[in-house]
Amino acid sequence: MLAAALITLALEVSMAKPPEPLEEIFPLTAIILDGEVKEVKVTDPDLDPQGKDVPRQVVVLTVKRVLRGKLTDAESKAREVVAIKPKAFFTLKPGVKGPYLLAVDAKTGERTILGRYGPDTWSFEKIEAKLVELKPPHLAQ
Repeated sequence: MLAAALITLALEVSMAKPPEPLEEIFPLTAIILDGEVKEVKVTDPDLDPQGKDVPRQVVVLTVKRVLRGKLTDAESKAREVVAIKPKAFFTLKPGVKGPYLLAVDAKTGERTILGRYGPDTWSFEKIEAKLVELKPPHLAQ
């Protein structure tokens, strides 16, 4: 009985949280793009090495295509976006590809990657299906 309780507790502790529902993320999203990490410019020091979150990073994303939203003229020309990966469960490295949902700070224009698990959070298919289903007006084509 004790062994079963310990196994259950271990499973609960090690299980990852599910990704946030796109219904909650789309209102924060200004840009959805298909991208790849070209460069990690900055990785903050890990102030809590025992914690589950890894430090904030500043990355350069190479843009393959923009699914929704608008890049600046400079970003469009360079086909690159500088974005912040906030303190989260994942670390980005050059070559990491996938869909990136970005929030944009209205005052600074700073781009922040949304989602607990980076580009692995949601598939392109799921994002596109939810866009069709929910039709968020600020993410209209």
